[in-house]
Amino acid sequence: MGLYESVGQKPLKDLLNEIHVGAARLPDFQREFVWDPSGTISLILSIAQGFPAGSILRVNDTQNAFATRQFAGAPDHKIRHSILVLDGQQRLTSLYQAFYGTGDYRYFVDIQKLLDSDDLSDDGIIFFKKVSKKVKGGKSVDDAFVKNLTYHAERGKDDRRYGCMPLSVIFQPSKGFTEWVLEVRDKLGKSEQKKFEDTMLRKVRRRAIGNIENYDFPTITLDGSTSVEALCTIFETLNKTGVRLTVSEILTARFAKDKINLKKLWTKAVDDYPILVQYGVELYPILQAITLISGPTATCKKKDVLKLTGKSINDHWDSVVKNMVLGLTIMREDCHIMTEKWLPTPGMLGPLAAILTIGNGAKGKRRGSRIKTPQAGVVREKVVRWLWCSIFGQRYEAAANTRGEKDVNDMRQWLDDESKLPEAIKQFRFDPLILREVTTRSGSVYKGAICLTLCTNGGALDFHTGAKINEQMIASNEVDDHHIFPKNYLQKTKKEKDQKLINCVLNRTLIDRKTNQSIKDKAPSKYIKELKSLKKNKILESHLIPIGPNSPLSKNDFKNFLNQRSAMLEKKIKDVTSGK
Repeated sequence: MGLYESVGQKPLKDLLNEIHVGAARLPDFQREFVWDPSGTISLILSIAQGFPAGSILRVNDTQNAFATRQFAGAPDHKIRHSILVLDGQQRLTSLYQAFYGTGDYRYFVDIQKLLDSDDLSDDGIIFFKKVSKKVKGGKSVDDAFVKNLTYHAERGKDDRRYGCMPLSVIFQPSKGFTEWVLEVRDKLGKSEQKKFEDTMLRKVRRRAIGNIENYDFPTITLDGSTSVEALCTIFETLNKTGVRLTVSEILTARFAKDKINLKKLWTKAVDDYPILVQYGVELYPILQAITLISGPTATCKKKDVLKLTGKSINDHWDSVVKNMVLGLTIMREDCHIMTEKWLPTPGMLGPLAAILTIGNGAKGKRRGSRIKTPQAGVVREKVVRWLWCSIFGQRYEAAANTRGEKDVNDMRQWLDDESKLPEAIKQFRFDPLILREVTTRSGSVYKGAICLTLCTNGGALDFHTGAKINEQMIASNEVDDHHIFPKNYLQKTKKEKDQKLINCVLNRTLIDRKTNQSIKDKAPSKYIKELKSLKKNKILESHLIPIGPNSPLSKNDFKNFLNQRSAMLEKKIKDVTSGK
């Protein structure tokens, strides 16, 4: 069967009625209704003038794949719905509330202004009022309308000034605009009835109401057999707010039907393990890790994550969360990746948690068998080596899902058999020229090189105090990455024009704010002498910066500095990627 069940025009009246009777609902993960009343008025004006107002996308919900909810302001009928609205939620909710008289605002048309004006969009023709408690009590809008019909003596005895009509009368379930007009007519005096009826049913209907009554929305209804993966893609790409709906939100709605509250599970995990917040970990890498360990062969593409079952969540949630926490701890303690800002490749978090879960004896691998758990220290060493190879091999900067699947499968074998080196390690090659090219902290090599200095000789020392740079100093931005050879010095004094060399990671390290402010555009030989700490050489050495009276810094030799620091960093990279 094709993707589309139907493509065509659907009356606005029918679309709103489906919402009212509960036949049309929303996926529970859809955003809340956020439109303000001025946006609703703009939409009503477009419809009243017969202008296009976008299309509606729906699916025949035969699969019942997601938890659902009613539209904001609509009754929550306990019946089986048939339609899920995928695109058009904000517009349909606005129109439903305006034309059915629900929500926080009521919408009106000023009949006299409508009759007097040539332009329907003139200010005040259609307007709104916030609902007061008194109105919510149910006072008749019909009576209010009749009361607003007043004579104006200056126009003559027979001239009637019309008041304001609530838009909620147009699609009243029990009657509609015509029936409502006739009911109001009957409350007027005999001499006024015909003029009122003619004015409302001919002039007012022709000017605006008729277009609303007869408005059709282009409507696409997808076939009920449309896959969950396809629906996910549609949700992500059609969201009008610019905020992408995530796989996590979609799965949260799916599992709600199975009494698995992913949102609650995740909230508890974050409360129990603050490190998850400190590194900006989201729910998706947890779901990705569960997917990676749920089958005999690791898979983690979006379509695979969408196939997660409630059983997999129940079986693996706790162990994966704990091993994600362990993975972050290893990054912090062994790789000195201290904060989220310096996390080289977030795409490797899911595979990292999966590898550690396998290494620590998770169930459910290889046809349900239990992986033999190596000594915890050995597992940790192997994971650290894999991390460094992935970082400096820029492995997760492209095709992260494919690399993640490969790495989890490879690491599973390596944890069992020492001879089966993973591809990420076996094929690792590092070109030191990259260190001269990476200039922004968005790349894994840049971040990895900075973090590597924190692993050197017991850890990098603060230029100002000589104390070891710690997590708190980095998190508070007390230290940040700055130029070793100041940028202005290189440009003005050295006449260096190559911006890549000036800003490359070889010329950057973590320096405290106070020291950096004192450095300004001074020559390195000068500001090094001004450092107050008695441990100058030890500080520089801890940052993998060459030292000594003949060092490039002492001689202000930028070219030689780059060569020597590159060699020092290259050696350190070789050490950590070879497992030394």
